[in-house]
Amino acid sequence: MKVLVLGGTGTIGSQVAHSLMRRGAWVTILCRSESSAGDAEALGAYPLRGDIATPQQWMGAIRSFDAVIQAAATFDTRISIVDSRLLEQLLEKLGQHVRRRRLVYTGGGWLYGDCSQPVNE
Repeated sequence: MKVLVLGGTGTIGSQVAHSLMRRGAWVTILCRSESSAGDAEALGAYPLRGDIATPQQWMGAIRSFDAVIQAAATFDTRISIVDSRLLEQLLEKLGQHVRRRRLVYTGGGWLYGDCSQPVNE
């Protein structure tokens, strides 16, 4: 199985990538920088250069994967906008293929928007 992990060098994504590789998956990690590409290779994964904020630059590669795991975030003021746009584009692109592909989406507290009280995920 070929899997693309977005956020695969982060705290959660790296554990997901490692677990997939232990089970024999061919893992590619979206990497924004040379440093994260090196981290992906150190994990034993293949780097794919790109940024979740500009998915149109790498979205064409989606067709070569059986599954996409979204575990990435910008962690800045654009977090919800980037996440929403990314999810829309992933769903659109994955829906265009005859061969069925899987999308695993992870999210954080930003999904709830501004809250006047603490939110428990």
